Amino acid sequence: MSASLTRARLRYGRELLRGYPGWVEKKKTLDRWLESIVTFPGPSDTGRVLGGPLALVQERLIERKEADPHYQRLCRDIEKMASLLREMSERQLFLIEMFHWKGRDWWELCKVLDCEKTTLYRWIDEIDAAVAREWDGGIRKSRE
Repeated sequence: MSASLTRARLRYGRELLRGYPGWVEKKKTLDRWLESIVTFPGPSDTGRVLGGPLALVQERLIERKEADPHYQRLCRDIEKMASLLREMSERQLFLIEMFHWKGRDWWELCKVLDCEKTTLYRWIDEIDAAVAREWDGGIRKSRE
């Protein structure tokens, strides 16, 4: 693999990791928004068919979520990343949180982890590469 392609894959993994907290927050916002729509009293309380039995609020909420492909994609992406994070070691999770999510400087992390700058970036690159590899594998599987 060429050096530029390797760097691109590392950036891809890094951006996926950096984006994850925003995905979770977006899902929370969408959930609150959908719940407010579904629980808002109004004409839709008659259910799926006019004059038919009342649909439970929870059923309507699930129907709306299942009907939205963007919401479903967001849920799949969050679950996929959560699954990847569950497989990470304590050091990897620490690096993800401090470097990717909190933006700590390399020298702070080197001091805490008692390592050299090159070692720190090798660890970070390994994390980014693993995420990119797993994410890419999932893309290939879904296309087959």
